Amino acid sequence: MALPVLVAVDGDPDVLEEVEIQLVQRYGSDYRVEAVRDPDEALQKLTELRDASADVALVLAGQSSTGTARGELLDHVRRLHPHAKRILLIAESAWTDEPTANAIRASMALGRIDYYVVRPAASPDEVFHEAVSEFLLEWSLERRLVPQTVHIVGEQWSGRAYELRDTFARCAVPHDFCLADSEKGRELVAQAEPGIAEHAAERPEPP
Repeated sequence: MALPVLVAVDGDPDVLEEVEIQLVQRYGSDYRVEAVRDPDEALQKLTELRDASADVALVLAGQSSTGTARGELLDHVRRLHPHAKRILLIAESAWTDEPTANAIRASMALGRIDYYVVRPAASPDEVFHEAVSEFLLEWSLERRLVPQTVHIVGEQWSGRAYELRDTFARCAVPHDFCLADSEKGRELVAQAEPGIAEHAAERPEPP
């Protein structure tokens, strides 16, 4: 079975090399790592991966490496690999520069990126790896690749659903949440044991 892919893009060769080393050392046994300097080359690589039906988990792109001749690289990522997490690699000083910080916030608010992460400064950079591991866990949960994941289905403001989510989060148990009236929620309830499905369907009417 082909390994999922992590793609790193940065025009700074030193930054790209450090990111590639960190990704390969920590995740190389479970993920294939592709490191590319040029965003247009990265777009070509992502297209080839799409054509090969490869599963791209993360795309980490430096702030100066998101523009291509055909538009924003991370916009193309959403089209080519809709499940991939789009991560902006930022310098540690990014938040001290107001225009840069505002641009990052705007990108997140507009849905052009999913997250940001400070590029690694040492080897191993555990802060960097903590963030990447969280991104990969979220991707795996959404792709239903974590077999022991607990799926919580309920109303958005349900006290019981909140209690369950809080408990599982504090115990570091893989879980996800979806609304009972969403397509995914209805599908999960339909797949549940009859008694569970009947219980889930018995929601109190709103006052």
